[in-house]
This record gives sequence, structure tokens and C-alpha cells, in this order.
Amino acid sequence: MKIFLFSFLFISTSLFGQPELKPPPFAPRLPFESEIIALSRTDGDFSVYFTYKIPYKLLVFEREEESYNAGFRVIVEISDKDSKLVAREIKDRKVTVNSFEATSQPNLFLQDYLSFNIKPDDYNVVAIISDMNSTGDIPLNPIELKLGNNEKNLILHPLVINAQEIKCNDESAFILANSSGNIPFSVESFNLVIPISDTLIGEIDVTLENNDEIVFSGKIDESYVLPIGITNCEDNIVVTTMPESRSLQNFIFKNVNQKLNEGDLVLTIKNEEKEIDEKINLSVVCFNKPY
Repeated sequence: MKIFLFSFLFISTSLFGQPELKPPPFAPRLPFESEIIALSRTDGDFSVYFTYKIPYKLLVFEREEESYNAGFRVIVEISDKDSKLVAREIKDRKVTVNSFEATSQPNLFLQDYLSFNIKPDDYNVVAIISDMNSTGDIPLNPIELKLGNNEKNLILHPLVINAQEIKCNDESAFILANSSGNIPFSVESFNLVIPISDTLIGEIDVTLENNDEIVFSGKIDESYVLPIGITNCEDNIVVTTMPESRSLQNFIFKNVNQKLNEGDLVLTIKNEEKEIDEKINLSVVCFNKPY
């Protein structure tokens, strides 16, 4: 078998090492995208999703007769504040393409998610990734995950979704951008879902500050009370309704990426009645920009 691409050691250096040359402004830190999404459940626990996405061009493909095959393994471990292992999941994924050209297409991705049901508490999440056609595991930096009382933490982390609705098993669904929580700099339209645990809140004041310039300031009142969750639909990761999830007031900021430039984005959410005043740091990133 012949390996088509550089060794995974070289790829991992590109992914996780510090380059000697200064990167272009606002380039994404990692071509490998991952995101942790935590949503409360009706039983009082949390559904925690570790989503990931890696371009085909960063995988090591091997030729087998008339096809090209690659594989990827993700291991996710969740530990409590005493470093005791709470949950561990392993998922292997394989991909097959029929042409060598497809192995380097920047718009083709291998993506999936691992899910956990855990109780409210403070945790550390460690992910280990490996290319199945090469050797060596690469741990990502630990991520702190604070799952507290929803009465004190009304605002959940926003979700970036494609504006176009699709059908998944006859249910309405929206494709998750799956870009580490960043907003893509793209001609496609993306919506921002702002989930709030208090379903009686009717509107929120929202400000968007892009590279120190306020590009939007106003009220958002379009919202839907739904129990949302994450699942697979064909080759996409989608946001759809989940009966085991707790209902949330999901405010929709439509076409949020319009008029935004690459760089820093600060989302401010306020509601005087509920004493909400929260700032969330995001980024606007062009993911297909060549290095």
C-alpha cells in the first residue's frame, strides 16, 4: 500500500506546533476543529457533546486497489475536580474515496461527535486524536467544563448553524457549523442560536462588536421554546429537537455573519428584568484561507 500525503508526524507538527514564521492575521489556530456543547436534560443531568471536524487533506490516505482509505480515532476523557475519571469514550471513523483528487479537497471533512450524560459539577475534558494510518497519539490541551445551576447561569453557549433548514428523519434540523464555536467568514448565511434556560424571557438586547467596532446593537425577540440536542444526519452534525433535553428559549440572530470581518467578535447579551449582562468572546474565521 502506498501512503498519499505526508506522514502524520509532519501533519501533527503543522496542527499543533508553533510555526517559526508569523501566521497571517486572523488565521484559525487549528485546522482541526473541535467544540464542547453542554445542554441540560429533564433528569437534571447534562448532555455533553464533543464535536470534531478535520479536512480530508490532513488525513493520511492509503490506496487499496481502486479506492483510497483513511481512518481517525478520537478518545475523550472527562475527569472531576479531584482528577477522578468520570467518563471515557472512544470512536473510530473511516472514510473511503474513489479518486486521489478527493483526498486533498479542502471542502471535504471527516466529522462526528462523542456524547456523555454527566451530573452538574466542574470537570476537565481531555481529547486524544490519532490518524489510523500513522503512529502516535496527540492529546489536546485540557478544557475546563463548568456545569452549574441553570438558575444562576441563564445563558448557554451560543450555537452557530447554517441558515438553511433541512429534514432529518422527517424532523426539522439545522446543520451545525462545527467550527470550534467560531463564525465562518463565508458567502453562506449562518444564524446564531442563543439558548437561555429561562423560557419566560421574551426578548434580549444584543450588541456585536467586531474588531472594536460595534456592528449591531438592538433587540432580538425571535425565539422558539424547544428541547434541542445534537445528532448525525447523513454526513452532517445537526441541531434538532431531543425529548430528553430540557426546553430552552432559543433566540435566533439571523444571518449573523453578514457584514462581519475576520477577527475578534464580542457578543454582549442583556436583559434588565432578569439582570442578565454577559459578554461572550467569539471569532470570525475564514477556514479555507491558505496558510
